[in-house]
Amino acid sequence: MSRRDDISKYYDISSIADTISTWTFWINIILSIIVLFLQSYPVVSSVLMKVIIILSFVCPIISVIDDSFWWYDAESKRRKSCIKDAFGVDTIEENVEEYYNNSFSPSYNKYVLNTFENTFFSKYIAQKMLIPSAIYSLISFILVYKKRLDNLYNDFYNILVTIGVNDAKQKVLILANIVEYESIKAHYKIRLSTKVFTKLNPSLSTEWSNMVSRCKINS
Repeated sequence: MSRRDDISKYYDISSIADTISTWTFWINIILSIIVLFLQSYPVVSSVLMKVIIILSFVCPIISVIDDSFWWYDAESKRRKSCIKDAFGVDTIEENVEEYYNNSFSPSYNKYVLNTFENTFFSKYIAQKMLIPSAIYSLISFILVYKKRLDNLYNDFYNILVTIGVNDAKQKVLILANIVEYESIKAHYKIRLSTKVFTKLNPSLSTEWSNMVSRCKINS
């Protein structure tokens, strides 16, 4: 069975909006610098100032619309598709196949491993994004995001690999980790790089397969 991800198209729309917003921001910065050297040309300077003012409004408007609609919609569908894949419940029209790398049949345990896998991949992708993010002055934000993911990953690892899930109390603790993962994503709104994911996917998938084999979850 080949990999299928019907949810990705919703992220494509959000990605376009994010790209437009980013380009608008940098064009505005460049124009703001240029206008400093055109003070002796009042007409040109005046026109550029008007463009700068317009772009200053366009950038945040696009970001707010994206966060409120396109990105929110994509994230909502991803959460529902995770539940659909984990429990076999038809929560959403779209389908994913071979998106998660574990062989568990639909169950609570599969939901746990799906979220652990999300955390595993997000943690390493965020780490690779630290240096590029410095260019956009976002490194401190990414650092806090990655730190939260590191802590959450360690919690997952401790329960699933080191200790093992053997009773109802531990299952509740794992559920708290699942909620925490979704809360981190919702709070920081970090767009993980598709380019970095594509580059790291083969090696991370191999590491993840080894990790799954070490997880101890009793039904």
